[in-house]
Amino acid sequence: MNPFKWHCPYCNCFGVVTETNFYQTQTTLDKGQDGPPRIITMEFVICPNPECRRFTFKVTMYLSKGRNEGEPENREFQWTLLPLSGCEQYFEGVPALILADYQEAVRILTLSPRSAALLARKCLQNILADFFKIAKPLGKAFPIVLKSRLDPVIAAGITARFQKEGRRLEEFIKQGLSLASAVKPEEVRELIWLVEILLRETYVSKYEKLKQVQEPPQS
Repeated sequence: MNPFKWHCPYCNCFGVVTETNFYQTQTTLDKGQDGPPRIITMEFVICPNPECRRFTFKVTMYLSKGRNEGEPENREFQWTLLPLSGCEQYFEGVPALILADYQEAVRILTLSPRSAALLARKCLQNILADFFKIAKPLGKAFPIVLKSRLDPVIAAGITARFQKEGRRLEEFIKQGLSLASAVKPEEVRELIWLVEILLRETYVSKYEKLKQVQEPPQS
């Protein structure tokens, strides 16, 4: 395997995952259901931080399509079993209602992508109204934050993500709090990714800074 960068949802540390802390098993299910066989993978990642060392556990089911098995476009279902909520865990300082909507969006993503998208957009709307004090519809408030309220590096990364996804993510944001449109799970994952970015850049960042100034100096 090729080493890859990884963010631990337990301790909030960033590290590099290698063969020493990554484990994957794979099996083929070709009985009991119409259509192509399924490829099922189980992945464990152990946090490289020696003070953490907790692991995540994810199960993914792919449609078997010859050479492209295991590719993202063939993914049928994905379940994050650990952490239990399937959510980022390190969100100290986030208001309880916003955090609850985010966690519920992640939990119901596979069962109801449209409902998950609604909750994710609700999170974005509440972040913009509560933290940035912008009381405008989501489609109008988000461009303001993206242009002038976020760290330029983060804003550039989000913009690049929009362009990579053919601006579909931006379209979903503009829909506001609506259940009208059909949405794919992978598209909702992009919305959830955006929620996680904003949570870390707002409430979590503020919490960490306050914690630093409130801690007594080292003797």
